Amino acid sequence: TELLEKFHLRKNKTVILSPYANSFQEELSIIWWEQLAERIENEGYIVATNCGSEKEKEINGTNRLMISYRDFALVAELCGCIVGVRSGFFDLMSGINCKKIIIYQDFMSKERADFFSLRNMELCEDAIEIKLDASPEGKEKLANRIISEMKGRR
Repeated sequence: TELLEKFHLRKNKTVILSPYANSFQEELSIIWWEQLAERIENEGYIVATNCGSEKEKEINGTNRLMISYRDFALVAELCGCIVGVRSGFFDLMSGINCKKIIIYQDFMSKERADFFSLRNMELCEDAIEIKLDASPEGKEKLANRIISEMKGRR
């Protein structure tokens, strides 16, 4: 479609990163996101960053994606995968047909994570919800799991 061309995205071969949330503390650094983006690109995918405002910057080496939620839903379905920290954005995107890999904060209790779970709220059944282990080993495991999940079939 025109939107894919405009933002230099490829159908079913684009991963959209959504690294920003007002409630998510800086447990994952920009450097971690840059390294993840590079790994995703090395797998043959285009990487874009969802930027909800002018102050949110794209992850270095990715395409900036700043569009309306209505258009975003269409673009995400065409791209195939969104990876990001848990925020209200995922509530809005819960009904779209694309792979949704959602990262929950390390310090969040299981009960609190369950409360915010899109699956438990019955907003969607296909979300891949991962609680972050903020240790260096945990962050490496998270990146490995994201790569594995995004390559798996929808």
